[in-house]
Amino acid sequence: MDILTSAPQAPRTNAHCERVIRTLRTEVCDHVLILNEAHARQVLTEYQRHYNHHRPTKPGNNDHPTLTNNPR
Repeated sequence: MDILTSAPQAPRTNAHCERVIRTLRTEVCDHVLILNEAHARQVLTEYQRHYNHHRPTKPGNNDHPTLTNNPR
């Protein structure tokens, strides 16, 4: 295991990393028995695909309610 230090220009990086690690622990590691490093990489790759594909952060089109031009 390597220790990575966060850059002084990005002080909130550590908080983001801790949140990602907590999410992975609760959503992946509590449900899957990891056998070795190759299996861990495979599971994390599949979770990354699922997380980015099935849970988009932005709407696919511009039909978002806050972006519509409603005349008042």
